Amino acid sequence: SKMLKIAAGTFMMFFVVSILRSGSRGAALALFACGVLYWKYSKSKMISSIAIVMFIVGFWIVAPDAWKDRFTSAQNYEEDATASARIELWKGGWAMFADHPILGVGINNFTPNWVSKYRPGHITGGASVPHNVFIQALSELGLGGLLVVIAIIYLAFKRNQETRRIYKEVQLEEPWILNFAYALDMSMLSFVVGGMFLTILYFPHLYVVLGLTIALNQ
Repeated sequence: SKMLKIAAGTFMMFFVVSILRSGSRGAALALFACGVLYWKYSKSKMISSIAIVMFIVGFWIVAPDAWKDRFTSAQNYEEDATASARIELWKGGWAMFADHPILGVGINNFTPNWVSKYRPGHITGGASVPHNVFIQALSELGLGGLLVVIAIIYLAFKRNQETRRIYKEVQLEEPWILNFAYALDMSMLSFVVGGMFLTILYFPHLYVVLGLTIALNQ
């Protein structure tokens, strides 16, 4: 109904505003990735392309100057304290994997290993978590754990694809099912892109989206 569409659009704008207010560059990239996926799934590529361009331009115009400065500073990561610190953390994660390639250093053991062994001498404080779900999996769970995480993500996309195939084959008349499958794809993509800059592997987000994916398919 029209009221539900208005409500959904209002919620979406709240999500966008929350990303602007947070100043998170990773969240902004995840939002852009969702736009690309929306374009891929859209029936009218021209209209969706115009809508995405207008959205990006409007997003940039209304964004606070501090947020713009934070985003553009990533181009010179050597001078960006946050970016350079995360690169050091990622290097530390790779070093942990190199020393413990099969099983990793153990769940939630990145921080103590980073502080005691892998943190460079010129860094005395700051973050002590990997800030990347894949580096987190690789360093703490080893190669086997990383492959499991990748398999979970891949199979979630496959399950949503299967749901859409079933929907079309049996000619269901419940369009929310089809739209929900697309929305779950966007949710998982947001987790993957945003997770490139966050330590959220053990947070519930991935598993809530996975549970909804399986439930919808069933």
